[in-house]
This record gives sequence, C-alpha cells and structure tokens, in this order.
Amino acid sequence: MQKLKLLKDPGYIFDLFFIFFWNFNREYCEENFPIRDEDKIVYAKTLNEFAPILDDLYIFFHVLDHGYCFMTLNYFHESNSRALSNYNLPYIQNALSDTRDVVKRMIKYYFHWLPEDEIEKCADSDKAVFRVIRKSTYSDTEKSRLYDFFTEPHWYIQQLKYELISKERQLFSYYEKNYFRILDLYNGLVMENLISQLKSVNELFFSEKEEKERYLSFCLLNKDCLLFTPVEEGVVYLLGYNYEDAVEYLQEQKTSIKLSEFGSALAEESRLKILEVMSERGEITCKDLEKACEFSGSTAYHHLMTLLKYGVIKSRNEGKAVLYSVNTKSFDFAIRILSRYAGHKENTAK
Repeated sequence: MQKLKLLKDPGYIFDLFFIFFWNFNREYCEENFPIRDEDKIVYAKTLNEFAPILDDLYIFFHVLDHGYCFMTLNYFHESNSRALSNYNLPYIQNALSDTRDVVKRMIKYYFHWLPEDEIEKCADSDKAVFRVIRKSTYSDTEKSRLYDFFTEPHWYIQQLKYELISKERQLFSYYEKNYFRILDLYNGLVMENLISQLKSVNELFFSEKEEKERYLSFCLLNKDCLLFTPVEEGVVYLLGYNYEDAVEYLQEQKTSIKLSEFGSALAEESRLKILEVMSERGEITCKDLEKACEFSGSTAYHHLMTLLKYGVIKSRNEGKAVLYSVNTKSFDFAIRILSRYAGHKENTAK
C-alpha cells in the first residue's frame, strides 16, 4: 500500500491555532481531549514557552459547545476545502484583512441561529448586532467581550494578525528543533497498521468506497491530535506525533462506558426522541433528524455529537453521507451493569 503524502502546513497551522486554543480553553482540553493525566503537565510546560497570550484574543479562540473555536472552524476546517498549495499563514492573514467578512463570520459563529438576512443586517449595523447580544443567553462577561469586538472589530483583527505572526516565529523555531520527530515517525509508518489503528477509534477515518487523494500532516504541539478534514484535492489526516498513545487511550475508553455519563446522555427528552427515530428507521443522517424531530441543524448536530461522545450511538460514512444508529453494544453493556443492582435487590428481598 502506498504511503500517504506528507504535508507540513496543515499540522503546522493547526499547532499555531492550538497555542491560543489551549490558553483560553485549558480545562475543556483536559476534559475532552484524549489526554492522560501525566500528559497534562507536559502540555502545560510546552505551551507555556509561547506565553503570554493577549487576553483580547479570547473571542477568536473561546470554544463553544460544539467543540470548535472561531478560528479553527472558519480558518482551518472551512479554509481547507480550498487548494492545499495555497493554505498557509499568508493566506490566513489575507483572509483576515476582509474586516466585513470576519465580522459576518463572527456573527454567524456566536449567533448561529440567526437567518442569513439577519446576519447581513448585523454585519452592517452596530445597533442590530448589539440588540442580538443583549437578548442572547451568554454571560455578562461574554456579552461585554462581544460588545467590545463589534464596537471596534478592525482593532481586534489587527491584534490577532500581529499575534499570529509573533507566535508563528516562535513556532518556526520550535519546529526547526523538533521536526525530526515527525520525519522519524513518518518514515517508520506501516500504512496497514495506521489505517487499522484509526479505524479502531472512528470508522469515518478511512472509507474504501471513496476514491480520494489522501494526505498526512502531523502536529508537534497538539501531540495527541486525531482529526481528518476535507481539502479540494481529497482529505488530510491530521495526527499528533504521539497519536498512538491517543489511539490506545480511546480504545480503552470504548471498551468501558461510564454509567453516569451514559445516563446523562439519555437524561434529555430530545435525545430519547432521537433514539426512538433511530430504532424505527435503523440509520439516519443529520438532515433526516432535522425533519423527523423538527430540530435546527445545529441542535441536531449537537445532540448527535453528545450521544456519539458517550457511546449511545455509532456512526459510519457512506459516500459523502454520515449515517448514525443506536450502539446496541453500549446498551448491552449498561444492562449488564444495571443487572447487578437488580440481582442484589432480589437477593435482599429473599
């Protein structure tokens, strides 16, 4: 099997964003990334080399419930749908130079429920966007940050551009010293083993049905990264250089569900409704769910990701579609755990 083509820039840019992402979302990273407790100290020590981070950039890198921050969603995942040859820091800096586009994206990111015509109005009117901020459920602190940004977006964007350049210089030096780790890892890769490892934690990583160009890019800072993202030419698999430990950690998590988390995932009427739909239809797409349950796209996706995260449902891809279904193995496992208590109660009654 032919090796995946190695690319530097996607992983390099993702690491650049990760410097800021970790700074503003450390607690989220420690709770949601496949990071063992002993590795948290390593992350903190390594990323502390890039401190300080300007607090005014919070709005660009603060993570929302879906797990993305503004920059990774808008200038990594969406930007990577374009040609790989043009994806680098100058491309990002150029994109950020369009202030109105950045403002519009920011409105769409923080107020995703707004229809397109309202987003356009807010992009052209301070009063309109301030009204939306005031009516939102964000905390007073977050509202204050949003007010500040939309009052003077050009200033904030300029600070972001400057800080990206500043941290990129530091990152360049770090990569010069440590890039040998990536080359050693890539040269020792056995493709069949890599595919098997990634499929073991997420079947969406590789699909034999799709004819695509496949590329591989590694991260040095986000060393436990496991992602894939579409590009114009095909797909890029984004892995931390320590990805094997992340795979092992996730495999361990998959073999034993936490009953409290499993129960929390089910303690929501909307999610029970989703399970009913899945039980009736077998497999459904996010679009199917929107129609069946009258959810918005973001609401349907949020519930699916929560159920997927805790093993209540599973997913697979068929062509360009992602299909979701009930993970019966998790329910079997939960039943076995609960049956202990049922058995204990019967024995006590006797």
